[in-house]
Amino acid sequence: MIRILDNNALDALYKSARRLRQEHCCYVPPEIVEEFTDADREESWLRSQPLVNPRIDEADFLARYAIHINRYNGVSFYNQKGFGDVAILATLDILVGRLPSTRALSQELFPEDRIFLVSDDGKLRKATAKNFGTDVTVETVEEFLSRC
Repeated sequence: MIRILDNNALDALYKSARRLRQEHCCYVPPEIVEEFTDADREESWLRSQPLVNPRIDEADFLARYAIHINRYNGVSFYNQKGFGDVAILATLDILVGRLPSTRALSQELFPEDRIFLVSDDGKLRKATAKNFGTDVTVETVEEFLSRC
C-alpha cells in the first residue's frame, strides 16, 4: 500500500500538528515538496515525517510527465499552476504500471497492492479517476486525517 499526498494534504497535516504514521506508507513527489516547503519550519517538519521512497526512475517519470502535462487541463504556464498535479499523475502512472496483473481478491487482507491519492483537488481527483479507474483509490484529506 502507498499513499500519494498532494500539497493540500501536507498543509492540513502541518496546520493540525499531526504526524504521519509509518504504516500509512506516504510518498510526496519532489514537485509537491517544492510547493510545500516555502519556510524553514515546514521543511524541517516534512523531513521529520516517515515518508517512503518508491524508487522512481527519472527517465520513466519524465516520459510520463510529458504525457500527462499534455492531457491535464489544470496546468497554467502563465500562473505557474498544476505542475505538482502533473507530477502526481505521472507518479501514479508509474505505480499503477507496477501492479501485478492478478491482484489479491481481498484488498483488506492483502493491502500491499493498493494505491491511494490523498487530495481534495477536484480536477486532480477527476483526472485520477479518468486515467486510473479503480486502480487508484481517491481519499479526501479529512478521511486521511481521521486515520492520523
